[in-house]
Amino acid sequence: GHKFRSMEERDLDNIFHDDYGLTDHKHNVKYPGSRKNCDWVFGGKYWIEYAGLTGKKEGYDESIEEKKQIAKKNNLNLTIIYPKDYYSGDYKKMMNHIFNERGSINQSLEEFV
Repeated sequence: GHKFRSMEERDLDNIFHDDYGLTDHKHNVKYPGSRKNCDWVFGGKYWIEYAGLTGKKEGYDESIEEKKQIAKKNNLNLTIIYPKDYYSGDYKKMMNHIFNERGSINQSLEEFV
């Protein structure tokens, strides 16, 4: 499997796979023109970050802001899941557009490098 930086990240990966059938995805994908990684990319077009250390680790919040700017500059469809979203279950609403499209995502990922 994948290497995760937190239990929550591992749990989200399992939820994406087991509960929603999002079996084909890339993990720890580099952002365009950056050394920074994104936690998940589904179908080559949905970029998902779990921002688990927001407000807890020096420089982390700035790194998340930088990822937002990279995504904006490159027209990436970025969703950032914060701990409050994870624990409340709100991430499910945030990712509905991906869950609803999972069939085409699983097919299109074969073309994503």
